[in-house]
Amino acid sequence: MTLSRKQKRAIVVALGALVAVLGWLALTGLQAKHHLNNAQAALTELHMSDVLTHPQDVYATIAASTADVAQADKILHGPAWSAASHVPFLGRSVRAGQIAALHVHQLMNATLRGTEGLKTFRHNPKKLIDPALISIAVSTISALNSPAHETVAALQNTDLHLVPGSIANPIRKVTDDLNRALPFLEQGQSLVSIAPILLGVDKPRTWMLAMGNGAEARSTGGLPGGWGLLHVGQGKLELVHQESNDNISGIVLRNWQSLVTPDVATLYGVDLSKFTDMNLSPDFPTNGKLMSALYRQYSGRQTDGVLFTDEHTLAGLMQLTGPIEFRGKTFTSENVAAYIGKGVYADYADPKEKDHALLGLTAKIFDTVTSARPDLLVTAKTFLDLIAQGRLHVWSSNPVEQRKIAASSAGGAMSSATSAKHAVVLANGAGNKIDAYIHSSVKYSQGKCQAGFPFRTSTMWVSMINTAPSSGLPNYVNARLDLGPHVEGPGSTNMLTFVHVPMGATLVSATYAGHPATLIASGIENGRTVWRFDNVIESHSRETLKVKFIETAISDKRPELLAQPMANDMQVVVQLGPSCG
Repeated sequence: MTLSRKQKRAIVVALGALVAVLGWLALTGLQAKHHLNNAQAALTELHMSDVLTHPQDVYATIAASTADVAQADKILHGPAWSAASHVPFLGRSVRAGQIAALHVHQLMNATLRGTEGLKTFRHNPKKLIDPALISIAVSTISALNSPAHETVAALQNTDLHLVPGSIANPIRKVTDDLNRALPFLEQGQSLVSIAPILLGVDKPRTWMLAMGNGAEARSTGGLPGGWGLLHVGQGKLELVHQESNDNISGIVLRNWQSLVTPDVATLYGVDLSKFTDMNLSPDFPTNGKLMSALYRQYSGRQTDGVLFTDEHTLAGLMQLTGPIEFRGKTFTSENVAAYIGKGVYADYADPKEKDHALLGLTAKIFDTVTSARPDLLVTAKTFLDLIAQGRLHVWSSNPVEQRKIAASSAGGAMSSATSAKHAVVLANGAGNKIDAYIHSSVKYSQGKCQAGFPFRTSTMWVSMINTAPSSGLPNYVNARLDLGPHVEGPGSTNMLTFVHVPMGATLVSATYAGHPATLIASGIENGRTVWRFDNVIESHSRETLKVKFIETAISDKRPELLAQPMANDMQVVVQLGPSCG
């Protein structure tokens, strides 16, 4: 077939137009890439410390980077690029770039809105907690939370098959980075929003500070071994009073049953009326109400709420202070928790002397934190880390404030929609201090679904390793009060094990150390079925409680397992079963 001159001319014109379009796409594509590279380079140069030292420069950098991203987005959504998005093969890469640019642009706009307060921010170095910076943090996280989720969803749904690595790999990296940031944004929003309450930014507050000792396990980080009053306000923390639990533990809370549900009262009984057992429940609002009421009965005064900490909280605070000297010893964030759990008992055989030493050490740490004036952003990260690890819980006596706190992980509310439906709580039942030597792990494994029914048989393994020596421990550490007032166990203990599973679960079997385990009690708490087993573990031994049960199969939610704060971190594993959908 011979082409006419007119046809040849048309083909040449078409080819010329195609070359021109491709050239235009290449040129503008390079321009878009240049703008994106500029934005990335500028943002990479920023450091967290710049927020305090040069806040206006930080905002200007964010604004300039946003403008660069906006220009790239505009280029990639121009007429030529829009047309190219419909071209076979080429269009997939174009659409991927357009989607990424659009959503990164939205993220940068949100960042710019959230950080607008930096334009007028002036850091006050005399304040440990700067209200203005907290306000900016709340604004930034609130602005980013929704668009970050939308961006992840959009990028995960973007078809990157056959898309060149030069385009696909950056998109994958952005997706991965945002996925890692989402939990912080989700929790960070609620945590930062309660920071003004916790730290007395809007008005001064006085908290009852309950200090747990992980050497005797309870649900929220150990038996309350001491308490104090923490005054916060005007950017400062001050521990204004401290006591051991000796006096307050001698009081029985008169109205304890009116402060808990009938189910909780039945499950834990009169133990909840005593200070040292008020945190048997993993639900911190229950603990906080009881402790606050006991303090009011004890002192005739009322605090703004209750903070619960443990030895690991003190270790976290010491990351802000650096080493401190106390009674001829040097303490750091690396060794202070172990000393409180073990070493102090070797130094002080008399329990009263031990209590006096621990109260003094705690006071020294808080005084040093206040006087050290640590970096504000490091302080914020430290508190967020402690809350994420379950080492710091909060309850407020103000109902409006408490609703905000309960919605965050700092509230420790088992009634929260986001709280884990499965949990194992270990509580020392021997009245000793052996739990500093206990290493625990919990594995929850979902079984197959029953044919035609929305149920599955699941299994929980609760393993404990007791590394306590069989001799040489002080009497105070080695007691077995569950066997008698003057009985000692050679490094052994009795661990009360509460297994929390979704409401309606049915116990199939339970074994401990390979033998049938006795179900001591069963009950209901916060929409969960609870089973209690008492497990004795000898020194230098490892034992496992295996619990098999039938539960409702929920195919649309990933199950979670609550990790209890212990002297030694509890390890948790969730093994998903096949979908029942």
